[in-house]
Amino acid sequence: MTGVLGMRFFAMRHPYNVLAMLTFVLGAHAAQAQTPSHDTASALGVSAAQARDAWKRLDQPALERALAIEATVPNVESILRSYAERSSAARATLKATLDVPYGALPAERLDIFPADRPGAPILLYIHGGGWARSRKEDWSYIAAHFVPRGATVVLVGYPLVQSGASVADIGDSTRRAYEWVARHADTFGGNPRHIVVAGNSAGAHLSAVVATTDWHRRLGSSALAPAAVIAVSGVFDMEPHLRVPHNKVIKLDLPTARRASPLDFIADADPRTRLVAVVGGRETPEFVRQSVLFHSAWLQSGRRGDLLLLGDEDHFSIMARMADPSHPLTAVFHAALGISPPQAP
Repeated sequence: MTGVLGMRFFAMRHPYNVLAMLTFVLGAHAAQAQTPSHDTASALGVSAAQARDAWKRLDQPALERALAIEATVPNVESILRSYAERSSAARATLKATLDVPYGALPAERLDIFPADRPGAPILLYIHGGGWARSRKEDWSYIAAHFVPRGATVVLVGYPLVQSGASVADIGDSTRRAYEWVARHADTFGGNPRHIVVAGNSAGAHLSAVVATTDWHRRLGSSALAPAAVIAVSGVFDMEPHLRVPHNKVIKLDLPTARRASPLDFIADADPRTRLVAVVGGRETPEFVRQSVLFHSAWLQSGRRGDLLLLGDEDHFSIMARMADPSHPLTAVFHAALGISPPQAP
């Protein structure tokens, strides 16, 4: 459905007024937008510069709270354990080729869960974890839903910052993963012209890095660019991280933050790649702002995209919904992959 701002909302179950919330997080002074627009920020009367710099008006404690996302959810560890338990069960039952190297680094490995049909669409999934934790093995549960429905799932492992990799280096690893999959899809029954790149949190950032790469130059054919990117709870402008404690872990400076910001490289994305930016309504306003900002900039560039605001979800519950047949997030993945819509039990 299309909201009053011209955004396509697949779900809009929010505990407070969506327009007021977006106005707040973007720092808009014009409280109401009467003219529908496909560009959320402009519809609220906010320039691109205002939208991008809104975080600079936060004092230090507020900015730290805005990006310390784990502190907002009391049961984070139990949610992550549930991902791992579901994933262990999936690996025990699904056909898979594990730890396939796509690069020279030890962590540059793929887990491939092939669909039982040739030419299957491919879901290339990049996990989150603040560029510093988690592993591909804990996300195998995603394959348990999509493989039986006709999609091949490829999970990406990558070096974490503790290994000495920078955030930009990790982005380069995920580009290598995509390139390997595009060039070798035929070997595991996948369709190289129908790859959907997706990820959550830091993985959403890395998915956007992959999507904002000039694949025509890199692969010699724009036909192998991503069909879609689904970025769940992502960050796309890395500069705010310069001012928070987590930067002691990821070690950004201004040049590396800009190099690692997909927001600055949208012009390199293939015009046919569709964006779906997804964010939970119970996430911090900064995470909502980042998704709104990236979605607006994507559309301003003349590309196609949608914004999915899931009002009942926080940064971690949102991915627990993956593969729930009745949930809008699952429907978004089905639509992007071109597989049958999920059926509620």
